[in-house]
Amino acid sequence: MKSLICARDVEVTHDKGVKTILVDENTIITPSAKDVAKAMEVQFVYQEENCSDLMFQNEFEDPKISNKENTELDSEMIYKALLVLKNQGLLENIINSVLGEQPYSYEKASNGIKVVRGQSVKFKPSYMGVENHQLKSQELVGKDEGTMNSGFFIIDHTSFYKKVEWEEMNYITEGSVSISIDGHKIHANKGDVVHIPAGSSVTRASMDKAKVFYTICQNVKSKVMA
Repeated sequence: MKSLICARDVEVTHDKGVKTILVDENTIITPSAKDVAKAMEVQFVYQEENCSDLMFQNEFEDPKISNKENTELDSEMIYKALLVLKNQGLLENIINSVLGEQPYSYEKASNGIKVVRGQSVKFKPSYMGVENHQLKSQELVGKDEGTMNSGFFIIDHTSFYKKVEWEEMNYITEGSVSISIDGHKIHANKGDVVHIPAGSSVTRASMDKAKVFYTICQNVKSKVMA
């Protein structure tokens, strides 16, 4: 029977102080589980199926009937495995992973709940007059998923200007950022939260490398710009 290993299984294994997880050809490892295992230095160890556990065909069995039953059994197992992945919001993640490299690993439930594995996020250059890839970002929640846009951006020894159309929240997760909002200057350090009113003219700068989590409230727009 197929077995599924998700990110939570890896986290539980790591918390127990175990660094290896035994798997075989019947084990399905989700992309998020692989990312978490890599981050936590947990290894998947493949073991060959024990010959004593193999089921051999009876010499009196009709090979055609046996092969048909095995095919039906395999199809049923595949269907059940896919159903489990779908119910856990992992199927789309796996399909996207096969079709091309994903910007991040995530799990999404049918009711809209979404969990993004932060350590898996891949940043891309953001061209806002900043050269040499010193400004990077990655959106994690898009406008098609709700009333807010959320994601990360990295400022690496540079600055950039932006006219903020919507209300925005910035949470500094790493480093420090100097922010000028309509000429009013503030300095935010790791752990600080900055509220930026809609319609503001904002310049963000960092003398080191800063990482910021942002949330844009699309339903709160400047009255002047509305």
